[in-house]
Amino acid sequence: MNESQEHWQSVKELFAVVIDADASEREQLLAGAPSAAVATEVVRLLQHVDEQGPLDQPVLSLVTNDRSLWSTSLVGRSIGSYRVEREIGRGGMGTVYFATRADGEFEQRVAIKTLRTGMSSAAISQRFRQERQILAALQHPHIASLFDGGVTSDGVPYLVLEYIDGQPIDDYCAEHQLSLSARIDLFRQVLDAVAYAHRQLVVHRDLKPSNILVTKDGTVKLVDFGIAKLLGAADGDATADGWQAFTAAYAAPEQVLGLPISTATDIYALGMVLYGLLSGSSPYDVLGRAPGEILEIVRDVQPVAPSATASLSAALNRGFARPKQLARALRGEIDAMVLMALRKEPARRYQSATLLGEDLHGYLKGMPVSARPDTFSYRIGKLVRRRWPIVAGAAVGLSALLAGTGIAMWQAKVAREEARRAALTSSFLEGLIGAADLSAESHNARLGPGASVGDFVDSAVARMPKAFHNDPRGRMSLYFTFGKALLTQERFREAKVQFDSSLAIARRIDGERALSVGSALNQLGALEMTRGNNVLADSTLNVALKIYEAHSAVGSHDGINLLTVLALAKGFQGRFDVAEKLLRRALAYAAIESPGPSLTKAVVMAHLVGAMGTFAQRTAEAESLYTQSVNMFDALPNGEVVEKGVALWYQAIAEFSRGHWARADSLSLEALEIYRRAAGPSSQEYAGHLANLATFARMRGDTATQRRYDVEAISIIEQRAETNPIIQMRIEIEYVRYLAAFKQLDSALVWAQKANQQPLGNHNPYRGQSELVLGSIRRLRGEYAEAEQHLLLALDNNLKSLTELADQTQLTISALTTLYSAWGRPADAERFRKRLAKVAAAK
Repeated sequence: MNESQEHWQSVKELFAVVIDADASEREQLLAGAPSAAVATEVVRLLQHVDEQGPLDQPVLSLVTNDRSLWSTSLVGRSIGSYRVEREIGRGGMGTVYFATRADGEFEQRVAIKTLRTGMSSAAISQRFRQERQILAALQHPHIASLFDGGVTSDGVPYLVLEYIDGQPIDDYCAEHQLSLSARIDLFRQVLDAVAYAHRQLVVHRDLKPSNILVTKDGTVKLVDFGIAKLLGAADGDATADGWQAFTAAYAAPEQVLGLPISTATDIYALGMVLYGLLSGSSPYDVLGRAPGEILEIVRDVQPVAPSATASLSAALNRGFARPKQLARALRGEIDAMVLMALRKEPARRYQSATLLGEDLHGYLKGMPVSARPDTFSYRIGKLVRRRWPIVAGAAVGLSALLAGTGIAMWQAKVAREEARRAALTSSFLEGLIGAADLSAESHNARLGPGASVGDFVDSAVARMPKAFHNDPRGRMSLYFTFGKALLTQERFREAKVQFDSSLAIARRIDGERALSVGSALNQLGALEMTRGNNVLADSTLNVALKIYEAHSAVGSHDGINLLTVLALAKGFQGRFDVAEKLLRRALAYAAIESPGPSLTKAVVMAHLVGAMGTFAQRTAEAESLYTQSVNMFDALPNGEVVEKGVALWYQAIAEFSRGHWARADSLSLEALEIYRRAAGPSSQEYAGHLANLATFARMRGDTATQRRYDVEAISIIEQRAETNPIIQMRIEIEYVRYLAAFKQLDSALVWAQKANQQPLGNHNPYRGQSELVLGSIRRLRGEYAEAEQHLLLALDNNLKSLTELADQTQLTISALTTLYSAWGRPADAERFRKRLAKVAAAK
């Protein structure tokens, strides 16, 4: 260490002690300084802190804080071929001006950087010439170009640089409210430029948002290589005056300690910039602190993860609309990448800007990142998410298997267990994939040519218990995943076996209140809902909801789906007010999970419209929700789902109720086509909507069209192994009404009895509907006593599951009035007639 370096080191050490002392102690400490020069320099630093505040600018400017040393303004003067128009900034080593070309050759706007007057020592002038050499050698689209350079008539060195009309990168991101992925894409331009500079053996050493500008078209430009250091230059040449030029808020530990600088120093600064861009905050609180405190913080304090500092105020101030979602998005890969860049030890950071860029690119593409531990569970999880569409195209069951394996693996606590399970899973997958290999070399049980998705699932289900007999957690996860695969194939009974098996293992190894138990109950509740067992679905989903709430997981994607399915279960029981509250809660969580358009939000909105009811006089809110949901379905690449058909059907009901039959027909047929494409022409959804179309046709008196739809729907459900009993009952009842209209009462009675035998449970509006239809057929057949029994059961169901004012309740009371009139019981008929009149007056 040379003399001036020893001098500066003494200044830093004394300043770190004196800054925290009171006035009397300061005098005593300064009196003990190793030299008068050191004491004088410390006094100058203390005066700057007292007058100017925190050390948030290059240390160089603190050492030379004498205002008389700043160059006089050059505004209005000509420098070379350029006329200086205005000052645009001052840095640690000079002043920057905006200038335009004045020789008339062509129009050009430039930035001119001049060296401070009073700083033209041999070392500083050499540094300035070095900047000129560095910039002349750096030709990159994301680095501000050097056009010219020289010395003014006053002897002031200057550089003519590309003028960048842009904003600091953090301000640009905030003003444009860029998404997380857009910010990462923008930052990758920075990494390209820094990587290029490092390949030219140039370290920037002062990377910070104000030195990273973004133009209006979104192009990044790095500026101010004034403190850049050629890696091959001797330290004495670069820092002969002992000045360590950096910005404290972005300085690496080696910078504040005066240790050798390397490309890793820029990596640290890049990590600090990235931290701020993605979280809207900083890992350290250095503002307002003394230099000694800053040194200790940067040297000793470990940075907290970005996800932990993405607070509401910071996120909103930096252009993030959903801070809660932001924290979740940062957790995991982003945290790991940023913290790796900010490691205290240079050797443990990313070894290059290119490697950091590759990790960020991998994150955006769903690839594993090097900053995360390289466990099998992590890699297989990333693989499944990245390759899902491709794998699903070959075999939905196989892709589900991969995802399930990933879910199971991450829970392993011991690396040896990870390795064992990885080998086991690899062997299992190879065997499953090999089941389709008919070559002579294959030693696997073979499925044969033309194997279906169902064949792959069946093969996997059969092999898994034996393959994972010593791994209960692996079996639990795979049972769960196989259940979902079977559910998508509408193989409900087999899916239930898988979910029950997963639930049993979860309860045994994790306990009754574990989230794994809640997840299994969530799927079982959805399954029972699909099968039409609404009461069982309701109770199962309520238990699952309590577990999700205990784990603060209701706002997750699965939690939102749980609320939605539970709302449907309430709706099928006629508890529409409860359903509406659950759906509003789900919609609030969905808005947090995804601020922009999302399939989840569109689905919840569609069902919320149905829960709100009153289609003839639909509220403005319901109309808005319908429009938003359909527009969202249309805007999403995966928006062709049955729920869009649901939304269109609800709108069709509203239009029909208003007498707009043509519009209702158009919407209904559009919904039918969506059901056909999304669920298939043999699905229960498609068949159920055919019954809806038959209803419209019947109400218009178009019996021929009604019969065509009814017959097709009946044909579909008769060929199915299992159908949701509510959908099946709905189809059968509509067919009964067609038969009754043509006086085919014997056939109508058979189908009415079949509909009434569907396992719906009591106190259900759909049970009330089936009892009403069966009672009406009995009345038409003259079987008055049997009709009375069914109609009274219908009324009891309706009063318990709906209200006295509900349309279905009024239809049942009207049917009883008609029955008693035909039966010769005028007193009973009058009693029910008065109930009808009372309700009519109330409406």
